Amino acid sequence: MTPTDATDPPRSILRRLGRLGWLLANVGACVRFGGGIARFLKRALGALAVGQWRHLAAWMVMAVSFVHRADGRRYRRWLAQMPPAATPDGQVCAVLSCVGVAEHRLPEFLALVSAHCRPWLDLVMVVAAGQRSQVLAYFETMGREAGGEPCVLDSGGNAAADMLAGLRQVCADGLGFRYVALLAPGCIPGEMPLAASGKTLLYGDDDEITGGVRGCPMFKSAFSPDLLLYADYLSSCLILTEELAQELARLPEGCAEDLHSLALIASEAAEEVQHVGAFTAHRFLPRATASMPAALPDHLRRRYGKDASVSQPSEGLACRFRAGAPFVSIIIPTRDRIDLLAPCVESIYRTNHGTFEVIIIDNGSEAPETMRWLAAAASRWQTCRVVGMPEPFNWSRLNNLGMREASGDVFLFLNNDTEAMHDDWVDRLADVALRADVGAAGGLLLYPDGAIQHAGVVTGFGGCADHIYVGTSPDAGGHMFVAPTVPRNVSAVTGACLAVARSTVETIGPFDEDYAVIGSDVEFCLRAMHAGFVNVYLPHVRLVHHESQSRKRKDPEGDVERLRALIAECPPDPYFNPNLSMVSLYPSYPL
Repeated sequence: MTPTDATDPPRSILRRLGRLGWLLANVGACVRFGGGIARFLKRALGALAVGQWRHLAAWMVMAVSFVHRADGRRYRRWLAQMPPAATPDGQVCAVLSCVGVAEHRLPEFLALVSAHCRPWLDLVMVVAAGQRSQVLAYFETMGREAGGEPCVLDSGGNAAADMLAGLRQVCADGLGFRYVALLAPGCIPGEMPLAASGKTLLYGDDDEITGGVRGCPMFKSAFSPDLLLYADYLSSCLILTEELAQELARLPEGCAEDLHSLALIASEAAEEVQHVGAFTAHRFLPRATASMPAALPDHLRRRYGKDASVSQPSEGLACRFRAGAPFVSIIIPTRDRIDLLAPCVESIYRTNHGTFEVIIIDNGSEAPETMRWLAAAASRWQTCRVVGMPEPFNWSRLNNLGMREASGDVFLFLNNDTEAMHDDWVDRLADVALRADVGAAGGLLLYPDGAIQHAGVVTGFGGCADHIYVGTSPDAGGHMFVAPTVPRNVSAVTGACLAVARSTVETIGPFDEDYAVIGSDVEFCLRAMHAGFVNVYLPHVRLVHHESQSRKRKDPEGDVERLRALIAECPPDPYFNPNLSMVSLYPSYPL
């Protein structure tokens, strides 16, 4: 379990001031994203009533963050404080498209392109019918002040094909480039502090330009292959090293039917994918409507095997990675609180029809109604077992015992205060957990009122680790980071719902029993990352979480300090943008 359950206020004055700053940084976005004043007051008073100081901070999440997002002046002040980006270590040839820019806005677009030209930047412009003469006339008039006259190509009517045509033109002309930047239609090149070699794909953050003013930034993380399956977060500006550009230029015609497909193909061809810490593109046109990329089915099979597939149910894309349903061992530690355990177990059997077993680790229950229910459970469900372990609570040791008792190919660790919300969620978790590249997989956990309790763990929050987006609605808009409704790679997931393959545990070992209550889930996930695995957050797996109602609120100081020391030795969380605040659970600018 992560230190999201920590409740005791810090002891030192400095820590108290830091926590106060945390509260102030997060104050009131719950009013915007969490359902209004009444819900905000209810959560705040409820948190104070049980001493959940950290949850008070989380549930007061982010009016300041929202104001920062909505206020373009705040963004421009933040930009003004940032140091200038370095120049690339070689010439960049940018392929950009005017297609989709309305005729009356074309002069504005061309002026912005000119304003963002640099000595190290050459241009290849893709134009739609009727735009060629206007583009040529503009650059002929501006001359070298506009960065020189670009090479102009006619659009073939498909954005991905246009980008590849421009790439082939660059490679055929032999312009002495070091990098080629392929920009989506209506995107303007930005800063490019590039330094890479080999077959490397690079990408950066992006924002919008409206009326000549920058706003609505999109901060990105290190490369997240699972995010790319579901969202095209790269192709506002795909930057290729010369070696990778030459390889992609040899691709056959029609290999990429859309920009998302082009991003998938480029990521496959690259030996490395790097995030550039700068805004490499500025959007002049709105983002294109998302749809399933044509290349995704083949990409899945090439990357994950012949049984990988994709479908498009009502909630969006659903990628599956293997055929058949594996045997899953669901491990649930508990002590009394049958009011929580019974709905939890009943929801498992109600929503899943695959091959699984439920192992209840009884940590010293005493209530007569609990003992009666546990005795009847094995008769009611043939795949349910109760294993007694009456000793002081140690979350790690209880779950390690569960693994020793389990027969499954996948272990699914579940809190007794969770309830499943939809069918097939166990199979979805197991399907991802069994991938050869995956360490742990976890889902989206919601409070009973529908607000987010867990949407992935970010290491480094408050010098420790915490859940991102806590207290907000999953469907809230206005994000400057990847939305909580999209699958992505994360540094850790909560042990309240954590799936891992038996083979992975055999490789990296079980939970660290030095963590008695919190922290061992984060340590386990970080250990998996260190061993070369990725951890995956799956928002389509949704459970209600009555968080920590079955144990005492106070967490061992030793667990918190041990985790804090571990994270201090680790590099910054690669799946969170370093420019975002590390005290606001809702992604926002640093204060």
